[in-house]
Amino acid sequence: MDILGLIPQFGGLIYTLVAFVVALSVIVAIHEYGHYIVGRWTGIHSEVFSLGFGPVLWSRVDKRGTRWQIAAIPLGGYVKFLGDRDAASSADSEAMAEMSDYDRSRSFPAASVWRRALTVLAGPVANFILSMVVFTGLIMWQGIAVDQPTIGEITPLPVNNPMKTGDVIIGLDGQPVADYGDLVTIVQGIEGTGNVEMRVRRGEDELSISVPYFYIPLVSGVEPVSAADKAGVKEGDVIMAADGVPLSSFDELKAAVEAAEDSVVTLTIWRNGETLDLPLTPERRDFPDGEGGFTERVLIGVYGRFYFDPAAETPSIFTAAKFGAYRVYDVMAS
Repeated sequence: MDILGLIPQFGGLIYTLVAFVVALSVIVAIHEYGHYIVGRWTGIHSEVFSLGFGPVLWSRVDKRGTRWQIAAIPLGGYVKFLGDRDAASSADSEAMAEMSDYDRSRSFPAASVWRRALTVLAGPVANFILSMVVFTGLIMWQGIAVDQPTIGEITPLPVNNPMKTGDVIIGLDGQPVADYGDLVTIVQGIEGTGNVEMRVRRGEDELSISVPYFYIPLVSGVEPVSAADKAGVKEGDVIMAADGVPLSSFDELKAAVEAAEDSVVTLTIWRNGETLDLPLTPERRDFPDGEGGFTERVLIGVYGRFYFDPAAETPSIFTAAKFGAYRVYDVMAS
């Protein structure tokens, strides 16, 4: 076995595990803090706020008598309220019987229904707020597409491309374009490949230019440990041919991969002005067919996109928050 060849995959696995633990810790901390803070606001005392389970690695007691701790197993966390038997908040009857009236009034089991309900509900609500904040931040960072379909950053291609950053698309393949919805619909309806006639507004002028088909085999992402990843395909590569047969669209690439089945196929790659050949063997995978069964597909593990990005603008915090809320709703509804 080639042990050295496994090192990149092992490193990727470690990175994935670390990222998972960090993300889980943040989510759990926010969730449990929601329970804690609303419990505190409603007069319920927290004895322990723990991030993780098992042996305690670090702890301190604050002025309110809550012990904040980090435990050795970072796969969850909990808040233990006064009167709880365990982290699941089951009542400790023996402890409750021995409590003073003051402590009983601050315990979780003796709290009124509305105080307990708000405290329990606060955890998931805190996660919804976290999701909205994350989406809002991403939208503020990435920006949102301007109203008119305007060309932003253009990916270098191995073929001539006369479009320029700032061009406003007003027509494509003889059809008018009012927004990005029109643009995507027209592109999906274009039959065949090769160049496409596009009308743009460039400054004060309207021009007709011939541009490459929007879905050329440009690699926008590579699935980890896939056939393409093992062969060395990278984001930004343009797949120009398969076994010497020229490709001008992702549909043609898909057809070539499916035709190869379990046989080796050599992809001709254009990368930063250089051309190289990468042999790989497509993989068969099962996917749900939506009817309770599975369908088999032959894949190499690459994703595609347009070779240009829409021009974007930084929205106001209120607009970003609105889009963030919509995104949370979409995720919940999907």
